[in-house]
Amino acid sequence: MNHFRKFINCCLVIGIWLLTFAQIGTAAERVLSIGNSLINRNDTPGMFNLMAAEAGKGLRWTEQYWSGRSLAQHFSVSETQVTSAKYVVSHTAWDYIILQEFSSTPLIDLAEYRQSVQNWRDYIRANCPNPQVQIILFQNWAYDTSSNYAGDSVGLQTNTLSVAQLSGVDAWTIPSGRAFNVVNTTDGVSARHNLYADYRHPSVLGSYLSACVAYSCFFRSSPVGLAYRPSGLSAAQAAQMQTRAWVAAGGTIPTIATNPTSTTNGLSAQLRVTGADDNGQSQLYYTWETVGTAPGSVTFSMNGTNSASIATATFSAAGVYNLRVRIMDCGGLSVVSENISMTASGGVTTPVSPTITTQPTNQTVVLGSTATFNVIATGTPSPSYQWQKNGVNITGATASTYTTTATVIGDHGQIFRCVVSNSAGTRNSSNVTLTVTSGTPPVTPPSPILSGSNSARPILSGTAEVGATVHILDNNSEVGTVVVGLSGNWSWTPSVDLLPGTHPLTVVVQNAFGSSVPSAVVSVTVTPVIPPSGGVSSEEGGGGSGGGCGLGSTSTLMILLFFAAFRCLYLNGSQKSDPFIQD
Repeated sequence: MNHFRKFINCCLVIGIWLLTFAQIGTAAERVLSIGNSLINRNDTPGMFNLMAAEAGKGLRWTEQYWSGRSLAQHFSVSETQVTSAKYVVSHTAWDYIILQEFSSTPLIDLAEYRQSVQNWRDYIRANCPNPQVQIILFQNWAYDTSSNYAGDSVGLQTNTLSVAQLSGVDAWTIPSGRAFNVVNTTDGVSARHNLYADYRHPSVLGSYLSACVAYSCFFRSSPVGLAYRPSGLSAAQAAQMQTRAWVAAGGTIPTIATNPTSTTNGLSAQLRVTGADDNGQSQLYYTWETVGTAPGSVTFSMNGTNSASIATATFSAAGVYNLRVRIMDCGGLSVVSENISMTASGGVTTPVSPTITTQPTNQTVVLGSTATFNVIATGTPSPSYQWQKNGVNITGATASTYTTTATVIGDHGQIFRCVVSNSAGTRNSSNVTLTVTSGTPPVTPPSPILSGSNSARPILSGTAEVGATVHILDNNSEVGTVVVGLSGNWSWTPSVDLLPGTHPLTVVVQNAFGSSVPSAVVSVTVTPVIPPSGGVSSEEGGGGSGGGCGLGSTSTLMILLFFAAFRCLYLNGSQKSDPFIQD
């Protein structure tokens, strides 16, 4: 045993010596993140490390992760526990420490988020062996199911920045949530959905986007052109995420200094546009393209070059053409101009059915104000427009833009679309929804009504503003959401059983203008199910206390007493050995 202990001690000493020597021999800076599954999902730190290694950057991101823990919950765990975040902070000279909160806390409880960051700031400053350690705040993304995705994204960004700029915190941010919203506004809602595995956790594509944002922020260098991409991502997907990350992290996209113009002459036209960029106009590339269905083909002179800021378009047939230009800089960032329309003449005009190039979008307005819907369509001849409400034509709404009358509460949830027609055909636009709100953040909701206070699946119900989202919190952690119906009532039941114990439940109401403070607490106590005593149950082949062959039965007890009495009598007789014990 002593030899074994000596062997183990020698191994520990050698291991510590090798580890120390290895750390001394590398100049790589070290990054720690304290957070939860938003970073851990798909191993965002691992993706970042592979990108940094490819670029020859000396940085290594390690993580300290527990699923479902907030910054406050991390802080409550003592540093005496070697697996705690505090222990890890105080035992390594980290160069950077990333703090990542619950997904929605910076949006719905800014005070809690601010206090948690301040607590960690004080602990890090006092206990991290590196006094120059830099604190970084990770900006979360909005829920994919949010009815006000852009607004929630801006709110998360604004609140994260406000906490980062607090006196004494002096942190900078990794704006992953902003990158998600860049995809949302640049590439559309469908592209945004691809960033999520569920309504809040990222897919592999979303995690790679976050890794690209972190790369841009740490190295102030564009990730565009890096070869590494996770398995399952195409080169085009990786390039798109690299570009969106660089924009979100502060890289600038080109701008259009002068909008495109055209001078038409028969079956040709001269096109002009001017772009601007932080790298200079000479680093821009102009690519002209048609929009929608065209009467014929179009060729552009010098397309895709810097010289194409002045280009000649040649049309194969007469008719109405819609064109635009894409301006890209040397870093791969681009901007697309507005459409310009021109009529080519000199040939036979062929009718072309309408094509909707810009769909209307959902609108959210304050009660009593108006809402405006827009649609853009092309076709030959030029199409006509007819707006509909719930499938019924709106009298006089025959332009590409429609503005409602002053909204009333009954307008909430109404469906609008535009029917676009010409002699060659008809197209229906996408259905869009009108949301009517009160114009102010919700008031503190009344305590929810609880049905089944001892049930593992209680029913909560209450009243709130029509169209608002009710967030149900269990001990300040969100466990569900529900949208308030037109009646102003809501009801929620957990999809899975609550664990045994006491559950302090509150609700927070959120609309387009903000969130309420939590309601008063209603408590649910779930009692654990205790299996019945009394031996083997009848389902297992024996009787319980009610008889049968169970160990608790009267018959069994009498047999055992008889056996004991018989043994005692036998041993007291002439026999000297126990007949039931074999030698």
